Parts: sequence; structure tokens; C-alpha cells
Amino acid sequence: MYRVAICDDEEKQRELVKTILITLSIKTNIDFEIELFGSGEQLVSYYERHETPFHILILDIEMGGMNGIQTARKKRVK
Repeated sequence: MYRVAICDDEEKQRELVKTILITLSIKTNIDFEIELFGSGEQLVSYYERHETPFHILILDIEMGGMNGIQTARKKRVK
């Protein structure tokens, strides 16, 4: 199972990507555990409270507050 974080400030886009992943899961028998985040700050806060990392981060580049690039830099595996 792959843990996936979808981070986008537009709910419609988060739901679209989630639907695409669910469809992919059905067609390929690859399981996804999907978490949705409305901002980079929410995703970073999640990481501060939980130790289990995501396998895949899907980040919107242009968001209010912390954008996708800044979020990725904060969470980049070292």
C-alpha cells in the first residue's frame, strides 16, 4: 500500500486527483491510502504530529501561503 498526500488549495482539484488515484487503484490492484490537505502548512503540521511518512506527495505549485515548492523543501527526505 502506498501512502499518498494530495495538497492543493482548491477542493475540486484535490477531489479530482483522489478520484484518479482510486480509478488507478481499481485498474491495477495497487492500494492507496490517501490524505487530503488544503495547504502546505497543513501538510507540514501533519508531519510534525505523525511519524509515518507518505510515499508520494502530490503538491500544487501555486497556493496561498506556503506554495508547493516551499512545502517540498520543508519535507524533503534527507
